[in-house]
Amino acid sequence: MLDFSGKTFRESLDSNFWMRYPQQCIAFKWRSPSRSSVAFLCPIYFEKAHFESPVDFFLADFYSDASFVTATFDSWTNFFSALFHSKTSFTGTTFYSFVDFSSANFDSSVDFFGAAFHFDSHFSNATFSSGVSFWRAAFHSKADFWKATFDSLAYFKETTFNSTANFSMATFESTADFSGASFGPSANFKAAKFQGNIWFFNATLPDSLDFRHVTDVAKEIDFTLSYPPRGGDKCKIALFGADISKIKLSMELFELWFPADTTIRTGDHPDTIISNISYDKRVSVYEQVLKKLKDEGLMQSYEILDIEYRQLKYRHKGGINWYVLNTFQYWWWNYGYNKERVFLWSIIFWLIFSFVNSRLYCELNENVYSITFLDKIQNNELSKVKRVIYYLLQVVTYTAIVFFGLKMDVAKFKKGVIRQHPWLFAYLMIVYIVGIVCLGFIVNIIFTL
Repeated sequence: MLDFSGKTFRESLDSNFWMRYPQQCIAFKWRSPSRSSVAFLCPIYFEKAHFESPVDFFLADFYSDASFVTATFDSWTNFFSALFHSKTSFTGTTFYSFVDFSSANFDSSVDFFGAAFHFDSHFSNATFSSGVSFWRAAFHSKADFWKATFDSLAYFKETTFNSTANFSMATFESTADFSGASFGPSANFKAAKFQGNIWFFNATLPDSLDFRHVTDVAKEIDFTLSYPPRGGDKCKIALFGADISKIKLSMELFELWFPADTTIRTGDHPDTIISNISYDKRVSVYEQVLKKLKDEGLMQSYEILDIEYRQLKYRHKGGINWYVLNTFQYWWWNYGYNKERVFLWSIIFWLIFSFVNSRLYCELNENVYSITFLDKIQNNELSKVKRVIYYLLQVVTYTAIVFFGLKMDVAKFKKGVIRQHPWLFAYLMIVYIVGIVCLGFIVNIIFTL
């Protein structure tokens, strides 16, 4: 056993350093005429050790237990292609500089519980053959697990990712637990493979989540019990090329995202870059997600995405479709999802026209379109207040008859009105047409209830 617990290392740890130790615990493998790697044949302990200089375990072999519990690494740390054949622990370890576990192989369980990574950490192409735990670990800089392989339980519960978390093309052969994890600006799972459960319960979502080309999914991935990003906005999720039938979303938390560097997969690897995703491909993603939401009965999420989808179609058509029809649909009845607005708008228009008619009523009734029974109402002998009240009643009644009337009586128009009072006639036609439109929507709502 080699026990360096509590020791402070001020010199670099490399092959030359280990040549002074007993051969029954230390062996060397020559990788090239000028490069050797160390093999630890017995347990080695660095608990509470402090490494002030670079640490080089490049291609090292740990044949027995290795413990770095609560150790501190101040400088560059290299575990590239290291082989851990037995139980390894980095519990509570702090890395203040770059640490590289790329292509490392962990044949037994490894524990990073509570570890803190203050600089970039690389686990790309690493293989975790047994369980690995990053429970409550904190990645304050980039965490790179590109093409990493997790053959057993991958435990990222309550892990903090304050920067980019890259799991693109990673393989999870068993359960991947991100419950309670907190993501920062971005998380990348592009083309990752999930053969077991993947949990995001109570996880704080990143600002952007890349799930493009995630097709190898054994069990449904549920994001409905996650929390919104730290900033409070929705998480942008990229789903192009993914198996959307295996991804459960809540559109209260997400909005669809189409990154400019989206790729098309031809074979096993993405290789064709799309600088601008075509409209048809965007439509396909929207329709797949809408179908998924509808099949699951998530109608609130369906409504949110359907509105976004309709806006996409209006925007694609451009011109009057975007600036006029889309604006009308939004304000008029929120694309049909707030039909009660039609009744409110009808009353608003009726009141607006009534206000205008309070100035034009006499001219309209006498010179354009006469409603006989209103002409017969006499109010000359009433007090001033009552005369005003009667006048306003006549105005709103006149407006209502024109606005809510299904048909205007041609006989009530004054002879020669179009030639003598063209503007008043045009205005009255506007009142009538707007009223017909309102009535049409109201009738449609009633018959579709």
